[in-house]
Amino acid sequence: MAFEAKLIPLFFALFLINLFYPLFETSQIIIIQMFFLITVGLFHGAYDFQYAVVTLPLKTLSNQLVFLFQYMLMAFLFSLFWFYFANIGFVIFFFVACIHFGQDWCSKRNIFFQMSLGFSILAISFYTHTIVTQKILTLYFPTLSLKLVNAIIQTIPLFISVSLYHIATSKKWETLYTWGSFLLLGLCLEPLSFFALYFCGFHSLKHIRHMRKALHSVKHHDVMAGILWLVTTMIFCVVYLYDPSVIKHYPINTYLILLAGLTIPHMMLHQNQSQNH
Repeated sequence: MAFEAKLIPLFFALFLINLFYPLFETSQIIIIQMFFLITVGLFHGAYDFQYAVVTLPLKTLSNQLVFLFQYMLMAFLFSLFWFYFANIGFVIFFFVACIHFGQDWCSKRNIFFQMSLGFSILAISFYTHTIVTQKILTLYFPTLSLKLVNAIIQTIPLFISVSLYHIATSKKWETLYTWGSFLLLGLCLEPLSFFALYFCGFHSLKHIRHMRKALHSVKHHDVMAGILWLVTTMIFCVVYLYDPSVIKHYPINTYLILLAGLTIPHMMLHQNQSQNH
């Protein structure tokens, strides 16, 4: 059975958990989402250093330090860019995330299909939660016309149809089953909860599995990934303790900026490696 199909029970278990969300306050829901995003979501990118050491390869200590510096600098600069230009940063992150998430379903080097698949997954919950969608978009684009927002939303079925055609013609039935399950979940869950569920419950777990396979599950790779994850988590906790008000500005000043900053160098590394191979 494919890895995707094995996770189907987990998807619906998480869905049942989300049914109880109305019993929680907004701040409690945010804390739950943040917990999974930090413990699972961030950890999936912690293998990047060891992956770069093996695949680039980085044979000397100086090359490894240069890579770490460039990786963290790129993450910092994009996070800083988002802080001052949130609207442009949001567009870049969404576009990059569509391609990156599309790679979960499309192994071909076709950016259009990857973006179509990724966009369908990311946008499906916006289609049925128009009030939340308008709230998020007006937060980042206060001058955006509601007619334009609705026009953008109406393109979602088109991308879903293209994605459905691509998967069906590939005859990957387990992939189609899993992808369809996510679409159903996206129709039910509000956008930020669905994003956290998909990112942690599928994308991150699948990526961790792929990285461990590429690195031959060597123990010291897992240890290094754990150390890098711990350092990143500690930095985030220090920032939170220094200014607890960041949680009140969710999502613009919390995990979206953090994830966006780390996603840019993360995707560039894996995109370059996929093209090289």
